[in-house]
Amino acid sequence: SMILTEMQPKEYDNISWSTTSSDQKILVLQVLCVRPQFSGQGCGKSLLRYAGEMAREMGYSAIRCNMWEGNDPAIHVFRQMNFTVAGSGPFRPEGLPEEQDLFLEWDLTEDTRNRY
Repeated sequence: SMILTEMQPKEYDNISWSTTSSDQKILVLQVLCVRPQFSGQGCGKSLLRYAGEMAREMGYSAIRCNMWEGNDPAIHVFRQMNFTVAGSGPFRPEGLPEEQDLFLEWDLTEDTRNRY
């Protein structure tokens, strides 16, 4: 499952994103979950491809997300899907301690590799 919104956390204000124009529509991937028994079977990539296809059709320019910088398996998957690291810094998930995160962005206007 996944949750996408247009709400960008305040920490995103400190990141040098590649898509910066105020007229561009940006989606934020808030949650991406794959059940453990399906891990490693491409489910996460399929969800991300679907999100990219739908976002393009709806006129979005990019999908952004952040994740704990030590989440190597997720970082690997997102980089394979053409997300690039836009920056790093502190992030405080609601109700949890502050963590050091990577902030990633998938520029949908330039990426053709993951289109079907």
